[in-house]
Amino acid sequence: MESKELMTPAVTDEKGRTIQRQTLIIESQAQQIKELTETVRDQNTKIVPDHPGNTVNQ
Repeated sequence: MESKELMTPAVTDEKGRTIQRQTLIIESQAQQIKELTETVRDQNTKIVPDHPGNTVNQ
């Protein structure tokens, strides 16, 4: 008995790219954005160190 999944054709967009491949690319880009956001946060903390009058990092 074959899996239903194997019999389903790959879903493609108007340019013929598979949706699964695009999803992997988007997930990769999302990870890069997360990493860049963390880097910016770290740099902001170094540029504007925490002190009682600091409202930038709150």
